[in-house]
Amino acid sequence: MFRKERIKYYRALIKLIKIYGSKSLVYIDESGFEEESSCIYAWSKRGKKIYGDKQGKGGKRENLVAGRRKTNA
Repeated sequence: MFRKERIKYYRALIKLIKIYGSKSLVYIDESGFEEESSCIYAWSKRGKKIYGDKQGKGGKRENLVAGRRKTNA
C-alpha cells in the first residue's frame, strides 16, 4: 500500500515541478536536541552486571527545522 501512495506522490511532484520548475523546491529537515543525553545500553563480560545512573524524566527538548531552496550556483 505504501508503494502505491509513494508512486502517487512522486507523480504529483513531477507535475508540480513541470508547472513551477525545480527552483521552487524547498528541502526541509527536522532535528531534536536534549540537554541531558543518556545511553541505556552497555557492554560487559558475560555474567557481569552493569550499574549506572539513568534519569527518570525526559529533559527539555529543543527542535530545529531547517529549509533550503534549490539554486543554480
